[in-house]
Amino acid sequence: MSVPAAFDYHVAKSVDEAIALMQQYGDDAKFLAGGHSLLPTMKLRLAQPAHLIDLGRIQGLSYIREEDGAVAVGAMTTYVTIGNSDVIRQNFPILPEAISSIGDQQVRNRGTIGGSVAHSDPAADLPGVVLALKADILVQGANGIRTIKADDFFQDLFQTALEPGEVITEIRFAKPAAHTGSAYEKLPNKASLRGRGVRGSRDPGY
Repeated sequence: MSVPAAFDYHVAKSVDEAIALMQQYGDDAKFLAGGHSLLPTMKLRLAQPAHLIDLGRIQGLSYIREEDGAVAVGAMTTYVTIGNSDVIRQNFPILPEAISSIGDQQVRNRGTIGGSVAHSDPAADLPGVVLALKADILVQGANGIRTIKADDFFQDLFQTALEPGEVITEIRFAKPAAHTGSAYEKLPNKASLRGRGVRGSRDPGY
C-alpha cells in the first residue's frame, strides 16, 4: 500500500491560527478539511506537503443558518449535515439531491462543502451546484475577509481565486424567487465506472 511522505501535523483551533500557520510554513503546507481528496494524492506522492493544517477542530465553521434573505453554510459543514437540513431542503433541494450521489456514506459523513469547493475538481458534484446557485464564497486570509462570486472563484481545473494562505469560511446562497425549480442530473463518466457497476462519477470529498 502506498504511504505518504513524512509530514508534520498541526491542529488549528481558530481561523486566525490556521492562517498564521500557513503564513509560517508557506508552500510547504496544506489545509486539511475532510481529507478525501488530499490524502489519496499524498499516498500516491502526487502531493508531498511537509505540514498539514487540520481545520476540523475549529469551532464555528460548521453551521447552516438563515440570514437576510440568504442561507449561510459554514465551510466545514459536512455533506450529510447539508443533505439532512430542513432549511436546505426547503430552499435549495438541488443540494441534497446532488449530495445523495456523492461517494458513499463514509464520504458524506466526513466530506465538507468548503473542502470540495476549494479543491475545484471538475468531476465533483458540489462546485457545479455552487455555480448554478450563484453562491457567494467568503474567504479569510492575512489581509482580512473578502467575498468572491462563484463565477469568479472557479478559474480552471483545480484552480480557484484563493490567494496563498486564504481559507474558505462560508458559502452563502441567496434564496431563490418564488416558483423557482431545480434538478440535478449526473452524467456518466465511463472512466470512473469501470469495474464499479454504478452510475455516475464520484466526488471524492476533500
